[in-house]
Amino acid sequence: SAGPDRPNDGGFIDRNGDVIIPRDRLVAALSQRSIDPKYFYFRDGLLALNGNSKKCVALNKEGRIVFEINNASFVTHGFDDPHMPGDLGSERETSEFMGFADGLAAIRLEDAKNRSAQNDRQKEIYVDKSGRPAFRQEFFSAGFFSEGLAPVLTDDPQPVSVPLKKYINTKGELQFSRRFYIFGQNFRESLAGVVLGDETYGYIGKDGRVRFEIQANYGMPFSGGLAAFSWNERWGFVDTNGAVVIEPKYEHIFQIGTYSRSFLPNEKTIWTINGNKTAVIDTTGSEIFSFTMNQSGSPRILVSPLDRCR
Repeated sequence: SAGPDRPNDGGFIDRNGDVIIPRDRLVAALSQRSIDPKYFYFRDGLLALNGNSKKCVALNKEGRIVFEINNASFVTHGFDDPHMPGDLGSERETSEFMGFADGLAAIRLEDAKNRSAQNDRQKEIYVDKSGRPAFRQEFFSAGFFSEGLAPVLTDDPQPVSVPLKKYINTKGELQFSRRFYIFGQNFRESLAGVVLGDETYGYIGKDGRVRFEIQANYGMPFSGGLAAFSWNERWGFVDTNGAVVIEPKYEHIFQIGTYSRSFLPNEKTIWTINGNKTAVIDTTGSEIFSFTMNQSGSPRILVSPLDRCR
């Protein structure tokens, strides 16, 4: 990996293992900003990067700059989500939650004239893959597009107000007859999580109607037919019909899937943690393998049936 003593290491390789975009080219595109390439991913054929001096840059798969915009930055989605893996206390950027989807990317306008009147919040817009504004609307929060829809905040929020999200399509048109939702999430597998009330969480379909509701403090997006939900500081899983298939019993979970950090290649595999025991389970809750930490701090494998690990 790249570091102060090995500044040329890192970058992007193709399937043959050839270095296509060296790390030095990424650093040069970002005005000498120090980056760690392992946190960055291509989406829709472009790599979205935020550089120094309030500049965002999009690179193609040859490492060439497609466009750059001054006084702007790509919006990072999920960056402050406490339930996502990673050290959120340190400075890290990941295009896993920013960049292009459905041909559009959310851009935060950094100049002083594009701030909200209520809480000095910067406005956000969408750009296409050439860097041009996709439509006229400006938003106070521009969500990541998935399955043709994105949650947005259209009204200037009060400093202590609850964010009420609406959904737009890729043309910038409001959907669901202008309905709004509390903390509306992105759509995954045709469902999106919303807060319905105190200790009540629900998932809406792509017509904007509530498909089911559950007793929960928080819910995660669907992946592999399951969504994690939190109740009484424990995590469990529901299926797309709202049935609880794994009771909430885990202290922490790291769900694996298309839109999450892929710790394992099997998208229906889930990391769970209870006390000093870490387990990998399948979608029925059965353990594939588990380990605990010994006194030296190194993992000790308890069960490891290799024929079930992929």
